This record gives sequence, C-alpha cells and structure tokens, in this order.
Amino acid sequence: MSDEVGDNGELIGIFEKPMNVQNDNDDHDAVVNDTMDLEQSQEEADKTGLSMESMKISEKQMELKAPECGYLEAVEGGAENDQENLSETANIPMESLEIFEKPIELISAKDGNFKIVEDTVRNLEKIESPLNVVAIAGLYRTGKSYLMNRLAGKTNGFILGSSIESTTKGIWAWCKKHPTKKSQVLLLLDTEGLGDVKKGSIDHDNKIFTIVTLLSSTLVYNTMSAFNQDAIEKLTYITMLSKNMKVTSSSSSDERLDCIMPQFVLCLRDFNLELRIDGKEITEDEYLEDCLKTKEVETPEDEKYNRPRECIKKYFTRRKVFTFDRPAGRSVMRRLDTAQDEDLNEEFIQETERFMSYVYDCPEKVLLNKLPVSGSMLAKLLRVYVHAINEGSVPCVEDAMVTMSRLENERHTKNAVEEYKALIKQIQLPVFDKKKLQQSNLEYQEDTLSKLHSKLLFDTDNKMEKATKAEMQTLYEQIDQQNGDLLYENCIAKIHEMHKKIVKTNMKKGKYAVAGGHTIYNSDMHELFEEYNRDLKIIDLAVRQRAQNEFENEMIPESKTIMEEDKMYSGKAMKESVAIKVETIKQDFMKTQEEQHKTFMAELDRQNTRHKNEMENIRKVEREREERKLEKYKEEAAEMRRKVAELEANERLRRQQEAEKQRYKMLARQWAAAEVESTRRSQEKRCILS
Repeated sequence: MSDEVGDNGELIGIFEKPMNVQNDNDDHDAVVNDTMDLEQSQEEADKTGLSMESMKISEKQMELKAPECGYLEAVEGGAENDQENLSETANIPMESLEIFEKPIELISAKDGNFKIVEDTVRNLEKIESPLNVVAIAGLYRTGKSYLMNRLAGKTNGFILGSSIESTTKGIWAWCKKHPTKKSQVLLLLDTEGLGDVKKGSIDHDNKIFTIVTLLSSTLVYNTMSAFNQDAIEKLTYITMLSKNMKVTSSSSSDERLDCIMPQFVLCLRDFNLELRIDGKEITEDEYLEDCLKTKEVETPEDEKYNRPRECIKKYFTRRKVFTFDRPAGRSVMRRLDTAQDEDLNEEFIQETERFMSYVYDCPEKVLLNKLPVSGSMLAKLLRVYVHAINEGSVPCVEDAMVTMSRLENERHTKNAVEEYKALIKQIQLPVFDKKKLQQSNLEYQEDTLSKLHSKLLFDTDNKMEKATKAEMQTLYEQIDQQNGDLLYENCIAKIHEMHKKIVKTNMKKGKYAVAGGHTIYNSDMHELFEEYNRDLKIIDLAVRQRAQNEFENEMIPESKTIMEEDKMYSGKAMKESVAIKVETIKQDFMKTQEEQHKTFMAELDRQNTRHKNEMENIRKVEREREERKLEKYKEEAAEMRRKVAELEANERLRRQQEAEKQRYKMLARQWAAAEVESTRRSQEKRCILS
C-alpha cells in the first residue's frame, strides 16, 4: 500500500504499491518533490474548509466488503482468540498483569518481518482504561531506555546498555498507573535504536518509526547534542511518513495526516550549547523553531535543506524540545540503572523531572472522533498495522479504525449481553408481580445499554445498540416465560393445596354423598376459586386463569362422580322422605295421644263404665263393620271364584266345540274320500260291464 502522489496529482490506491524504502540518498530528491505536491494539496484543502472535525467514518466504511478487508482475516482471528482469553480472565486485577510488573516484548523483529508477541497483546487487551501511550525513538546508544525508566518511576526496567552495541530489539512495552491522571494507564514503548549499521537497511528503521508513530499519543525522539543540520538530515523517518502511512483509503492527499500524529517531544542529550541568538537569550522551544526555519528555494540544495524541516512542522504541529546536561561521568554512566540521584548531575535531574512533568500532562491516545483508546482497541490497531507492514502495504488509519471499531463493537455488545444476562440471572424466580419483573428488566436494559452506548464506536444509526436491545429482549422473554411457568406451577400447587384442604376434607366427611351433593360441591369449588384468586391476585390474571382452567379440566372426573352420586342419593331421598314424613306424623300422633291420655286420665277413670260401654259398642260396631267387610270380601271372592269357574267352563266348552269341529272336519274328509272311492269303483264296474 502506498500513499505517494503520482504524476497526475492523485494518490496511488490503497495496497497498490509496497512500502520499500531503499537507499536514503536515492529517495531524498523524490521525497522533496512529493512534499511540495503535498503542501500544495494542503493549501487547496484549507481553501475548501476540510478539517479534522469534518472527518467521519461512514456506514459503508463500517461495513467493509470482503475484498477490502480480506487482509484483515488474521487480525480478526486473533481478536476472537483474545476475546475468549478476556472472558476467562475478566476478574483479574489490571495491576496484576505481567505488563505492569516489568517491560515485556511487544513486537519482535527478524529478517525484515515483525511478529507480535501474543502474550503481551493479551495483557494489553485486558486494559479497559484509556491509554496514554508514550513511545521513544532515536539513534541507538543515546540513552532512550533511561528516560522511559524514569517515566515509569524506576531507575531500571528497560535494559540499559553500557557498550557500543544496541541493546533493545523490536518494541518493548511497560504499563503503569498514570501518576497524575488516575483514570488513565501510562503505556511506555521503548524501541530499538535507529541507525544501527549492523541492520544494513533504513527500511527496517522506517517501519519501526511508523509503528510507534501510529500507536503513540506522545512520541519522544531522543538524539545527542545539538539539533543541527546533521541531526535533522538523519530524521529521514519523518520525511518518509507520507509514503509509510495514510489517513484514509480514498483521500487524494495526506493533508489530514496530522490528525493522528502524536505530540512530538525532542530530547537533546548531552546538550552543552548556550541558548542565545544574536546575543539574545532564547527558550528551548524558540531554539527548535529557529532550527526548523526554511530557506528561500533557489537551488535543489535549498529544497533538500527545507524538506525535513517542512515535514517536521507539517506532521508534528504539536512539538516540544528539552535539553539535557550530561548525567554524570563515565564510571556512573556505565552503571546508570543502579545510580542514585546524588550520583547524577543536579541539573540533569531537574531537566529530567521537567521532561517527566510535561510528558505526564500530554493527552491520552484518541481516535479520529476524539474517543480515548483502551488497551483492547490499541491491540487491534496494532494487529492491523503490523499485518499491513508485513504484507508490504501502507497502513491506513481509517481502515484500521473501521476494523478495530467493528471488532470492539462486537466485543462490547457481547459483553453487554453477558452483563445483562448476569443481571437477570440474579432475579430470584418466580417473581409474583410481573410489573416488578418488567421494571427490573427495564432498569437492567437501560443501565447496560447506557454503558454500551458510551463504548460503541461510530454507531451513528444505533444499529449495534438496537441489535443488542433486541437480543436482550429475547433473553427477557425467555426469563418471562420461565417465570410464567414457575408461577403456573405455583398456582397449580396452591389450588391443589386448597382443594385438598377444603374439598377433599368434605369428601371424607361425606358432605357430598347426599342428595344435592353436587350443588354443595359446586358452591365449595366457587368459594375455592374466589379464595385462590384473592390470595394470588398479585400474579398475572392470564397465568392464574391458565392454572385454573387446567385444574378444572383435571377435576372433571371428580365432578362427574359426585354428580352420579347426587342422582343416586336424590332418588333414595325421595322414597325415604315419604317414609320419614309418615313416621314423623305417626310419632307426632303417638306423642299427642300419650299427652291426651295423661291429660284426661282422671276423667276417663270417672267415666270408665260409660266409656267401656261406648267402647264396647264401638268395638261391636267395628266388628260388625269388619264382619260386613269380611263377608263382602268373601262374597266378592266367591263371585270371583264363580266367575273363574265359569270362565274355565266356557274354556272347556270352547275346547270341546273345537274338538267337535275338528272331528267333524275329519269325518267330512273321510266321507268325501269314501264318495270319491265309491265313484271310482262305480266307474270301474261300468267299464268292466261295458
């Protein structure tokens, strides 16, 4: 991928040209020409009103098509593995990570390729706090690691070399809680020394410088002594930035490259010059700006002179310089990692503290939309940048941020769903009041979505948030269904308990084994349902009704049995009722008679004779009447016997007549047969005679 300007003034497309910086002298003139074109493009952009605030990532860019993001498959795969690792260690304190304990290798460099150290990246991905990324670069053996150790609040950590060989290889990382900004984490990146002749290629240094420039929020460039022409000419890494990185894949120039450029801090080590121009004292920053002044272009040499200065001013609009005295003598320098403050030059200590204070005040790493960058986000950006560089492509900041945003959004939405799931699992089911369950769900969703909203990147149409809310609603519906099932079981258990307490008890007592028992049973069931709905009125009516309907269906056989018994007992009751009424009347009569007997006993004794006679007459009359009735019955019986005998005689006569009829018919048949025989014989005689 290349971002250089072609002959027609347009940028060569993304990933169309490999990043290959050969000899510094060969490319220097071409870079000068490129810078002039870029300056012209910048002026045109200023006229049209382009600014960093107007820079937005569209929805189409968020939805990268396969051909455009195919080279990121390895990055996404790594992110998925790291997501699993994050889930497993979500509760591990951040300060206990290895990257907080000591510097560890982040990127190793071998044979021109860069390899990400996965364990270190996994450490980074567990950091959710905003990162303040301070990277240091510069020529090898210039004391870069010492400054990084001091920023970490230590005298050792990053390896300090005491020989002429480069000690740090690749890029090493060390995290500390930010000493002045408690919500941030200070990430220190120490790079291998640039300009090591043993590496034999400036391309390697360009890649190292490009990576730390893209990752850092503050870039410290460490160099020795004065910032003179020689030192400036060695900053070819800055002049090559227009070829080594780009902001957007569709941009026709890199006029917005400074949007993602870090704060540039220049450290001049062993500086012993007097800060004075024309006899007037100047500040360190004025010294830097004086060194960056350009000439009027009259010759190619003037262009070559201006080129690095223009690049520094163009890409590092926020810049600062610090000058350091020599720390100590040679013997102390060889053991600088164990030296105490009293062993060092007092002015050097003051200058170091001033440098540290400034770096601590520098802002954190942010995206194009000013959102702070967390460890997880930086890890994904790192994967994209290193993969692109290894593939020989130019890292595109916007494409990297699109991919990172998509992966981060997926991670945050997944975490939000898991957080919501954990919250609703805390609800003790069953919840009898559905409104409380709905209110808890609403609070959990609002709280989780509120947190998610602050974390989502470039979700301008709230698509990810809506999808997450829909997934949460699905989970809630499952919980609601589960709660409804538990409430249903609770209702079933309650109604069975009440049935056992009321109806079953009455059945054992035989309350329904009577005529009208089914009516009594229905009345008890009605009272049962009223009490059931009254006791469980807090439960949703639909759940209660569902349980009641199920129970009523279950009780149909019981109701039918009681109804059959009711019919049986009702029939018996009618018969028993008549008998009971007769017996009651009889008992009442006997009781009345006994009372009358007791009441009128004395009177009956006085009139005993009269009563005896009267009673005798009554008995006589009764006997006569009974006799008459008996005689009448006898007469009726005799008459009945007579009629029966008469009927029997008539029957015998009828039978005799019938027998006579049969005998007559038989004689008639015999006579007819004799007649026929006589006729036949007469005919035979006539025949014989004739």
